[in-house]
Order: sequence, then C-alpha cells, then structure tokens
Amino acid sequence: MRYAAEAREGKEARDLTRAHILIPWEAQGGPPPMVIDHAKGCYLYTSDGARILDFSSGLTAVNAGHGHPKIVDAIRRQAARLAGVAAESGR
Repeated sequence: MRYAAEAREGKEARDLTRAHILIPWEAQGGPPPMVIDHAKGCYLYTSDGARILDFSSGLTAVNAGHGHPKIVDAIRRQAARLAGVAAESGR
C-alpha cells in the first residue's frame, strides 16, 4: 500500500511538471505526464505503483536493464573515487 506522503509527492511531481516543462502531447490533449518512481530490470514503476515495460531503455540502459547490481556497484565505486570533472580539465 502506498503512503499518503508518497501519493502527494507523485501529485506534486505531476503538478510541477505541468507548470514548468513543455510536454508537446499534453497541449494536444494527450495523457498527463507519468511520475516514474524507480526502475528495475526492464520495468519502470510509477509513483502510484503501476509497472510498465520500458521499451525505450535500450537508449540508456542498453541490454543490462535498470539497476543491474554489477553496474550499480561500479558506479558506486567510481563515484567514491571521483564523481565528475569539468570538460575543461581535459585540455
């Protein structure tokens, strides 16, 4: 069961998205924006608990899916060493 605070966060995220982000299909009467709470493997989960097969994850998650333990661990180890560097540092 979802907690009331989490449900409010989902509604707040939708309201903020509508107020500050241009979503072309909404102007044409399309569906409201989804609030994606988390992802695991090939699925996305909305703030209200719906599970959605992520057909576009290949653009970013490639074949490993979302949250693969080995990738998460590698990111965690690298972030502990160095999280980022300005592009100008490579000159």
